[in-house]
Amino acid sequence: MDRSEHYSDRAILLFAAGLALILGLAWLTETFLFSIYQFQDWDRAGNRMSRYFLESGYALRPIGFLLLYCGILTIAGNLLNYFRLPRTFLVLATTTNCLLILWPMVRVVVYYYMRLEVTPELALYGLSEIRGLIFATAPEALSIDLTLPSLFLSLWLLSIGWAYGFHRWLRAPLSPEPYRIKPVVASIAVLILACGPLMAFMAPTHSHNQVARPQDGSKKEATGDSPFPLEEDLELQQHPQQKFFSERFGFNLPAGTNVVIIILESARAEFVDLEKSRYFAPELRETIVADHFFVPVPHSSNSHYSMFTGMHSARDFDQLYAQLQPGTTMPVLLQKLGYKNHYIYTDSTAFESEIVMLRKLNMNIIEKADFMKRKNPETGEAYASFQFGLDDVALVHETQNILDSVQEPFTMTAVMTNSHYPYHNPHPDKFNRFDNTKIKGRHRNGIDYGLHIADRIVEEFEKRGMAERTLFVLISDHGESFGERGAHGHSFSIYNEEVRVPLVFRHHQFHRVWQEKPLPRATMLDLFPTIFDILGLSYDGTRHGRSAFDPDYQFHLPLWVWRVDDFRGFIYGDTKWIYSDPERTVYRLDLHDQIQAAWNEENMDGHAEDFVETLQALDMGLAPGKVGVAGELLSPPIRMGPFATGASFYGGGGKLYTDCDQLPSHMECATPGESTELRGDPQRRVPFINAQGEEVMIHCPFCVGP
Repeated sequence: MDRSEHYSDRAILLFAAGLALILGLAWLTETFLFSIYQFQDWDRAGNRMSRYFLESGYALRPIGFLLLYCGILTIAGNLLNYFRLPRTFLVLATTTNCLLILWPMVRVVVYYYMRLEVTPELALYGLSEIRGLIFATAPEALSIDLTLPSLFLSLWLLSIGWAYGFHRWLRAPLSPEPYRIKPVVASIAVLILACGPLMAFMAPTHSHNQVARPQDGSKKEATGDSPFPLEEDLELQQHPQQKFFSERFGFNLPAGTNVVIIILESARAEFVDLEKSRYFAPELRETIVADHFFVPVPHSSNSHYSMFTGMHSARDFDQLYAQLQPGTTMPVLLQKLGYKNHYIYTDSTAFESEIVMLRKLNMNIIEKADFMKRKNPETGEAYASFQFGLDDVALVHETQNILDSVQEPFTMTAVMTNSHYPYHNPHPDKFNRFDNTKIKGRHRNGIDYGLHIADRIVEEFEKRGMAERTLFVLISDHGESFGERGAHGHSFSIYNEEVRVPLVFRHHQFHRVWQEKPLPRATMLDLFPTIFDILGLSYDGTRHGRSAFDPDYQFHLPLWVWRVDDFRGFIYGDTKWIYSDPERTVYRLDLHDQIQAAWNEENMDGHAEDFVETLQALDMGLAPGKVGVAGELLSPPIRMGPFATGASFYGGGGKLYTDCDQLPSHMECATPGESTELRGDPQRRVPFINAQGEEVMIHCPFCVGP
């Protein structure tokens, strides 16, 4: 072998250690990005990092894997050098490192943009399904931002740079003699290879569930009557259809009335100044305004699902959409009556795979990608866009196109984005009641602009004489926090800043509704049954929601935050109950979030502890007919966090979790590696109602229950 080409054994060891270090940086980057996902504050991110550190065996497990990897590269390098193939080793080792860096990159990108966490078991089991999902959604999702892939691709460049620099400048000084294996260096390589598996598989583990639960025998004594709702009072209820609108007011809207739902984005009730709207102001005779309207989960995809189905959503949207029976939903039931359904959105429906649900609902979809191919007819230029969407005036222009070509009756759902973070105000010169240099001011100006767009949509109907034949519904999908109670953005608080939103019905005949406040209470679950009640239409089966025009209507609404369990809550009657896990405190509030009483660690008795356990045991609802069995093994494992790829979960619920701290109180994390069995039967077939209302048999490998 030419001396200028060979690698010494110590050079091989150093080169392999460098590649292992770069791979370790990729894992640390993955851990950091998972920790700051939906960033709210550094304390929360720090808690997640701490939990990953404990779950990884005090970092010994990943270090063990890296030592194993370094040892394998060292032995492979010595073998290839022995056969005089040093450059082959250089290329193969660098290529392998780049391929291994792809794994954390794919996990982070898919989770950030699709809310789906990829694990080896899931990838192997559902390769075709995941491939279809990625091809259906990734082109739109990945167009959002290339920052995350670029972080990992920079580590590719670092790997290639390390290989080039090592070969050019470090190899010769480290390889002054012809290649031969030295016993000392060989012993180090073997020791590294042996220590890696020992550290990886014998590292101590620590279960660090975020939600604290009393240990057996540690409960405090419960004396006297409980001031809390009982367990049976909080059981999730499903209601058969009942009609109250015509009974109370003596009429229904005419057959074939169009239905238009306009959704403001991230607009909490107190920030929506309806009085400034020309068409949705409370004092107008054509409007019915809900005094209190709540969403069960402050997250868009959950609200859209509940709006169309009248049912609670689940944490795993892909499973939820797979189980969705379109024939039971509001759009498909209206389609059977001759309606055509339109869905217009200034962002991408690829977000959280919502396009899967919308296609099942036979929606005619126009979204951001379509608008980006057009010009704004008012300016002759492209629509102003931002990271999350584009100028909501595009919804007005598409409304014009629909009204000029569609046959009645039809439904139209118009979803805005300008008041969503980072709060895009296309016309700061006109919408500037608040300070546009502050995010809160820009958000509120964006809501004002959204009301303006809602008015313009109604105006297009008025111009064509179609408003008298149309029921308009103005809502928001959730609210937004700006530091209140330590929360920012949405999805992670169940206080009114995020769960109390506006609801306005508008129709020319509503002047016949004589009561001063005909709609005191409603929830997003009730929207579908309430619209059908107004229209005098019927549906079969039961729903979690019911008509809000029931004169005896009382709130019975569980509240969840999205993805984590920092808070659990329940609105029972006119009382709102919240358990704050970070504070270990139960609050009793009124509907305006005024605290009436509190139980913390000092005065929390057995009644309070029982109530907390009841709240934690309430799990997000499933699609109709799919119920898990307590004690059933739920696999394949999907867990947030690197190095934790072997854990499965026991319990009922019939869905996949992404983190141990999401588990309700009746479910426990299984130990890593306890089972990798697939949940359900990969060959299982179940009945499914297709868009034509026909019952067909489909594969349902992820189904749980009878």
